[in-house]
Amino acid sequence: MSLAPHNFLRYNSHVLIPEISENGQEMIRKSRVLVIGLGGLGCPVSTYLAASGVGCLGLCDFDCVERSNIQRQLLFSERDIGIPKVQVAREKVMNLNPDVLVESYEIKFNELVDDLNYDIFIDCTDNMETKLLLNDYCYKSKKYFISAAASRLEGQLIGFDFKKHRKCCLRCIFDHDSSHQFNCADVGILIPVLGVMGCLQVTMAINMILDKFAKHAVLSRFDSIRNEWIELKGNTLNHCQVCGF
Repeated sequence: MSLAPHNFLRYNSHVLIPEISENGQEMIRKSRVLVIGLGGLGCPVSTYLAASGVGCLGLCDFDCVERSNIQRQLLFSERDIGIPKVQVAREKVMNLNPDVLVESYEIKFNELVDDLNYDIFIDCTDNMETKLLLNDYCYKSKKYFISAAASRLEGQLIGFDFKKHRKCCLRCIFDHDSSHQFNCADVGILIPVLGVMGCLQVTMAINMILDKFAKHAVLSRFDSIRNEWIELKGNTLNHCQVCGF
């Protein structure tokens, strides 16, 4: 199926890439992606997903915009203070690409219904409890799961293909230890690191949509001072309560 003329012009930079082409862009158009958390990661993630032409984009966040958010959450401005984040983000991504269907949820993820019709779940939260809840849901529902975090001068990127592989999950690597919390408001963050990690979450999502995510799991850390990536191997637990690994 060929792209409509206006879409061909909009997505020409993708179509010119042999690994994507018109067929790949059509796969992107048919995809459904849910973004959980509209903070420093969720803002670039939702923007680049919409610009890339994802057909249905879900946005989930229960917070309102605060002045302290504005420096690192670039979808928001002073005029948005006090307005729900999902409301502001929905309007701005729809203005960016009117062809994208945006579904917004002004609630916590654990308040959503059990059966969520999305292909990929992208965790942009700074709360380990929510990350593990998402991991459990995606594993049991056989979904793609992408999680990122950023703190001070470093970022972390994790991706799982739970559709094809049923061993090892986020709960095998992390637990509820508070040392694994990543809260920018408490420890600080170099703002560009958030942009780097958010864009890489979108890149991973597109690879999953195009069926080019070759691994079961990716776990890596970005050091902005040394400008280097470090591939990590998680210390898996024995007899994980979710995947049994």
